Amino acid sequence: MRSLRTILIATTLLVLASPGWAASQRDYDDCNQLKDLDRRIAGCARVIGDRKDSISNRAIAFSNRGAAWYTKGDHDRAIADFSDAIRLNPNFVDAYTNRGLVFREKRDYAKAISDATRAMQLRGKASYEDYVQRAISYRLSGNPSAALDDIRSAGSAFPDKRNASYYYQLGWNLHLLGRYDEAIEALTSAVAEQPDYYWAYFRRGASYDKKGDRTKALEDLKKAAANIDAQYWSDEAKTVFAQYELQPPTGAPIDAQGLAGSYDLYSLTRFRQGRELPSPSARMVITAGDGDTIQAGSPSDVVKPENVWEGTGKLQGKIGYYDWKFSDGKNGRTDFVLTADNDIIGYVQISDPARKANFNWWYLAKRRP
Repeated sequence: MRSLRTILIATTLLVLASPGWAASQRDYDDCNQLKDLDRRIAGCARVIGDRKDSISNRAIAFSNRGAAWYTKGDHDRAIADFSDAIRLNPNFVDAYTNRGLVFREKRDYAKAISDATRAMQLRGKASYEDYVQRAISYRLSGNPSAALDDIRSAGSAFPDKRNASYYYQLGWNLHLLGRYDEAIEALTSAVAEQPDYYWAYFRRGASYDKKGDRTKALEDLKKAAANIDAQYWSDEAKTVFAQYELQPPTGAPIDAQGLAGSYDLYSLTRFRQGRELPSPSARMVITAGDGDTIQAGSPSDVVKPENVWEGTGKLQGKIGYYDWKFSDGKNGRTDFVLTADNDIIGYVQISDPARKANFNWWYLAKRRP
């Protein structure tokens, strides 16, 4: 599922440092911002074209523009820009990481693995994401053994990040290696961490099926088939579900009018750590516009003026987004997916110009009574 974009290239956007005499401040601002891809591409082009600017700044501009091309779906231009960033700065870790992710999208797994490995070497100490992203490329290339090694290295080096996604990747590779009991154990941990992780139920059901336990397989596969939108069923899923005569969910997706309401927002990180729903972190109100458009914002009667925000977006089936902005200039995009209970799971990218930083946040939004 690509709802929450498993390649988060935009989150690696780097902040250019203006030398004061090269491209204008507006060019830097345009090249750094997350919301308008065309404006970013144009701003980065102006920075790139100013040969008086520093090599470092121009390399970052190539990388930022490459991230924009990727988001727009132009993988070849993205690779060309990341390659130019590396040409200018051969030690540019994020450019190698990003180019490797695009190579993986193009199914050029050998190059994806090579770039991921080079990024790990340059970083000195591999990050959790380094291991996980290379593991995914290894798995897709048909080498689940190497993928399993990387996933286990990630869990060993970063035990605090053994979350549902970690156990899911662990279980998937164990399944591919025919180690079904270990796969079931890992996938059970995944659904314990995140009870609505329906792809984990599918993987565990597939492992039960391989062991010949059709009763437990059917229990898990029923839950997966009823909650995973049919448009995201992989060929493998279609085959397994068909063997158990399972059909896609028949309920019509909620429309924009049905999404309207007031919501409490909960930090998913805190929920996964505590296993209990914490106190709400924020409030949100959604109203329906014309067609599939929605408006989202903070309830102004319960927040301080500086925390008021508003945004607009679209709902398409069970997937949507809204672009938002605070009065103090912070802006970003929230991508979200609706659960089987029509709760909202959202992913927020936050740009804070004052701090010259970008942040990411997962939340669960539950409708208020």
